[in-house]
Amino acid sequence: MHPHCNDDTHTEMAGSNMEMFRFAMYVFFPIASMYYFGDISFYNKYVAHLQLWPDSNPIERLPQDSTDLKEELEKARQRRLEKKKFREAFEAQQDQGAAESS
Repeated sequence: MHPHCNDDTHTEMAGSNMEMFRFAMYVFFPIASMYYFGDISFYNKYVAHLQLWPDSNPIERLPQDSTDLKEELEKARQRRLEKKKFREAFEAQQDQGAAESS
């Protein structure tokens, strides 16, 4: 210990070996993790069995000719009208509830 320092006020810093260890961890830990998790055996064991992409078969068939297109447009119109009716009924119910509570 330094002769001019009091025991209560003096704190020693970590030595150069500790700094080298910290530097090595900062440099090699990311490299080691990339090496481990980027390995093909890790991928085959833990990732390959997961379903990451959608099926190659399309869920809905796209319209191929004008009649199919007209049918799809009609279905879309019907869905839009149903949503509009539901929304209007909901808003009317909300307005009726607000009028009764006031």
